Amino acid sequence: MFFLNFPTRTKSILWFLLHCFSMSLIIVFARFVSDDLNPYFIVFLRNVFAVFLFLPLIVKKGIKRLIKTDQIGLHFVHGVIQFLSMYLWFYSVTLTTLPEITALGFMLPIFVTLGAIIFLKEKVNFVLWLTLIMGFTGMFVIVRPGFIHFNHVYIVMTAVVILWAAISIISKFLVYKDSPATITFYFNIFVLIISFIFVFVNNKFQDVNSWQLFICFCLGLFSNIAFIALNKAQSLSDISIFQPLHFTRLIFVSIIAYFLFGEVVDIMAIIGVVIILCSSQMLIMFKKNEEEILVSKEKTELLMKKREQFFNMVVHDLKNPIGGVQTCMEMIESENTNQGKGELIKEVNPLINQSLTDMNELVYKIMDASKIESGQEIKVNKKDFNIQKLYQEIINAFKLKAEHKNIELKIQIDKSIRNNTINSDPNLIKRIITNLVSNALKFTDKGTITLSAKIEEWILKQVQGDIVDIQDNSLSRCHPELVSGSIKNKKQQLILSVKDTGQGIAKQDIPKILEEYGQTIEGSKESTGTGLGLNIVKKFTEVLGGKLKIESKIGNGSEFSIILKS
Repeated sequence: MFFLNFPTRTKSILWFLLHCFSMSLIIVFARFVSDDLNPYFIVFLRNVFAVFLFLPLIVKKGIKRLIKTDQIGLHFVHGVIQFLSMYLWFYSVTLTTLPEITALGFMLPIFVTLGAIIFLKEKVNFVLWLTLIMGFTGMFVIVRPGFIHFNHVYIVMTAVVILWAAISIISKFLVYKDSPATITFYFNIFVLIISFIFVFVNNKFQDVNSWQLFICFCLGLFSNIAFIALNKAQSLSDISIFQPLHFTRLIFVSIIAYFLFGEVVDIMAIIGVVIILCSSQMLIMFKKNEEEILVSKEKTELLMKKREQFFNMVVHDLKNPIGGVQTCMEMIESENTNQGKGELIKEVNPLINQSLTDMNELVYKIMDASKIESGQEIKVNKKDFNIQKLYQEIINAFKLKAEHKNIELKIQIDKSIRNNTINSDPNLIKRIITNLVSNALKFTDKGTITLSAKIEEWILKQVQGDIVDIQDNSLSRCHPELVSGSIKNKKQQLILSVKDTGQGIAKQDIPKILEEYGQTIEGSKESTGTGLGLNIVKKFTEVLGGKLKIESKIGNGSEFSIILKS
């Protein structure tokens, strides 16, 4: 569909405009029947058709799922208030012009704000008072008490708006536990039952013709459309972008009312609506700013907590190698003979080297993380080097630690590059692979850790006018049409991998481990680890123009691959 290709923001605006247009049609349809039918009966018929039109959703969602709630009392109160607001609103349609009723409806944000202060205990500040003063100013511009003939529609519509504000506040409580579909279901059912009781008790059943039935059907239809469109719009974008668009309701109603009923909108009503909308927009922007500050504060607190954990881990990781070196030095000093000291030095030398390697790795890791965090430019110094030799240096650095855990370190390199050189930055490659091996050793208790390197071709083919990147044979098998495409270019990519037989990573945890100080639940339980390694790997890979690929499954180990295209 053409609509699906629109940007998300555009789609949300179009959904909201559909909501406003539907709300405008509802008031127009109400005018057609309000002179002939009793408001009780209109509300009843409107909800008969609303429930009927709601049946497909009931079938789709399942009645058991829709009726499931532990807030039935609040739903009943919600239904009673909805009924009263509908009754008074349908009654008000007979009292004045449609543009004026629409304009009076814009008083809603004022009473919602007041309700939030009284019932939700919202903190009152200067901005809140200013928006309330602006809102009431707009209301008085519309009503102009003492300047124009007083119409009791102002009292009726004020009552309607207060009821709407109560509905808005109750809805805030309902949505904490129930879905919009459940709320709408109960609201329609309760309003239908209450309106039937009022019609029955007051003997307000009336004969209706096919035209009036059609109008009441449209009332139910566009009420549901308005509700669905509003929910769709709010699910796609922030509510603040819709506030100026509320004005379109007055535009739609004014145009339709002029051509159908010859009613003209009052210029003072427009000015009053604009003042109220400006105050509402100012309040929304202020609240949005408050929320952003709160989120920023929470993020800062979380980061500080992670940093505190990080420094604790750094201290812990430094204690072990420093303690090892200190123990070795004490053993050497306690030996009396030179010959004994010489033999002891040979014996503890690997342990000292490993401890110094661990400390060196930790220092490098902190320096790398500091560079990334401060936004310093990471320079790439490409040159030719042998990957077999680089891998061997890394394995030698971790040999003692791997032997201690009874883990075999292996190298698998394609014949095509085993004795040749590759062109990249050996220092960055070494930092990447070192971090990956260190991580693999931490989460592997037995088995193997394999460092591999291979060259693969990636092919650009032209298929039906599009350039397609084919990186492996599986893509051709899944999409046979690619095989017939004309080859535009053949290039090579270097794939460097570290594969382990460790505990593996859950799919949902993969984005988390790539964050700064990020760790899985299992990782946070480990006694060592700063949570910096994989974040450094990701950043350095991006600096080299490559991408990081992670394949892992709980209990089956992990494979981290660095893909560098030529």
